[in-house]
Amino acid sequence: MLSNLNQKSIYLPSHKLVMSKIFKLSKCLNTQQNNPNFDKLIYLAKSFLAENKIIALPTDTVYGLAANVQSFDAIHRLYKIKGRDRGKPLAICLGDIDEIYQYCEVTIPKKLLVQLLPGPITVVFQNTAEITKFLNPRTNLIGIRIPKNEFVRRICRVSGPIALTSANHSLEGSTISVEQFRDLWPQIDGIFDGGPLNENNPKALGSTVIDFSKKGFYTILREGVLHQSTIKLIEEFGLKKSI
Repeated sequence: MLSNLNQKSIYLPSHKLVMSKIFKLSKCLNTQQNNPNFDKLIYLAKSFLAENKIIALPTDTVYGLAANVQSFDAIHRLYKIKGRDRGKPLAICLGDIDEIYQYCEVTIPKKLLVQLLPGPITVVFQNTAEITKFLNPRTNLIGIRIPKNEFVRRICRVSGPIALTSANHSLEGSTISVEQFRDLWPQIDGIFDGGPLNENNPKALGSTVIDFSKKGFYTILREGVLHQSTIKLIEEFGLKKSI
């Protein structure tokens, strides 16, 4: 299947010639719904995830690394690639809002939820799903992402939820082009290149992460894209900031 899609050889900093599995999305993003090449890339991503491989993909904020949420080995690789502390949780990414109720205890009105998502927000609730228990064993909370990005959402619709984190070494800045995480390429099985993401996010901010696990209250765990406007929206629904 890989031979039917665009592959190119590159020189990495080590000067060793490798085959880099980079698949261009930019030429088919404007005609997603009816473009057969776009569909091929969706199912290629699905096949990588089903084989417990790691992929890189664009989101509505920065580039991310994704893995099969039900694969212990894939999750372990994800942490290893980033050099990430296992105590730091991963979010899961879903295709549609109604799926959220399968994985956590939602404490906010659906009218608010649909204004936050899809979008550059990670919502955090109490985890209720057994299949994600081993994902973040040190917390009962789970972060949920539904990016405003049709490629990512369609992958989730055909493959189920995916574990998602930013495509960079831990403690380093997020990335808005595939070139910016070039040093990670040898460890990634498939790289889906959606082009530069800096048009609306020049500072490479990640999603704003908000804990809604305590009903009626919210806590900003990370300031990111749309931080101030999101707080305003939340408080319009009567939620109060946790002290």
